[in-house]
Amino acid sequence: MIKNIKYSEYLKQFDYISKQINPTDLFKVDLIESDNKFLTFYNIPFRSVCAVRYNTFNTIEVLSLISVGDGNGSKLLNYITSIYYPRFKIVLNSFESNNKFYTKNGFKCYKVDLYNPTYDPYELNKNKENVNYYTYGGSI
Repeated sequence: MIKNIKYSEYLKQFDYISKQINPTDLFKVDLIESDNKFLTFYNIPFRSVCAVRYNTFNTIEVLSLISVGDGNGSKLLNYITSIYYPRFKIVLNSFESNNKFYTKNGFKCYKVDLYNPTYDPYELNKNKENVNYYTYGGSI
């Protein structure tokens, strides 16, 4: 089931998480699955969260990046790419409206899927945006 939450609810959840973490830790990583394949990075001073997983051999997939405030998502994304690149290929997909953000942070679009209502049964893609696929450093 997909649950939409309001931005104010996200802030409450983030504040709760941030209180559980030692404020001297710049970054915290949580292991979500016991098989070491799904990690969540918390950057508390910059108020951002990013989930990544080991998708296939030698590939890291960025699943989500949520940030509170300008520039904070870039700081966490740059931290993650500094850990994994160039040892791993880093990939992600996102709505086309985020293209400027990801290209500014070193990602290059290599594929575009046009909006298709079949893949949006809950109508979560309100603006009917295309989906762009990216790789860090430009190599696929």
